[in-house]
Amino acid sequence: MNLYDALRQALPQYDIVPLTESNFDSFREIFDSNADFLAEGYGKLIDKKGIFGAISQLVDDFDPADKYLAAICQNGEAAAAIDLLANLPKQGRLYLSFLVVRGDLQGQGFGAVIAEGIIAAAALAGFSRIDLGSFDDAAEFWRKMGFAQSEGDADYLQLYRSVD
Repeated sequence: MNLYDALRQALPQYDIVPLTESNFDSFREIFDSNADFLAEGYGKLIDKKGIFGAISQLVDDFDPADKYLAAICQNGEAAAAIDLLANLPKQGRLYLSFLVVRGDLQGQGFGAVIAEGIIAAAALAGFSRIDLGSFDDAAEFWRKMGFAQSEGDADYLQLYRSVD
């Protein structure tokens, strides 16, 4: 099953809209309200390529068809954005590059609902595991969502969760 379709099935109360360069400005408020995250995660790449250029960047030798960059809309308004990379770091695994929630919706449980939807969508699409990197300040959120720590580095923690 296509991951966008799995997300729509797992999160039927929301509109899942693939992010493209042509529609990015309609969803820019999600990113503008998360400037600290973007600066920490993408740094100078944003200055060089702009926000869309930075978040649409691909890992070397990665198939663009396996990148799922989407806005999640609630009542016609952009509420969150996600970036999922299928079969990374290896076949059957899903890498959650980011989940960002619009600033005024943070701290209300919305991110947890979206995270649960991503986990359900991963199962529907046949993935066995979700991997992600987290900065220290968000790691506790991911632990509450059932993720455990694997290897880490100086910049962020590596977390994972099996998909049941």
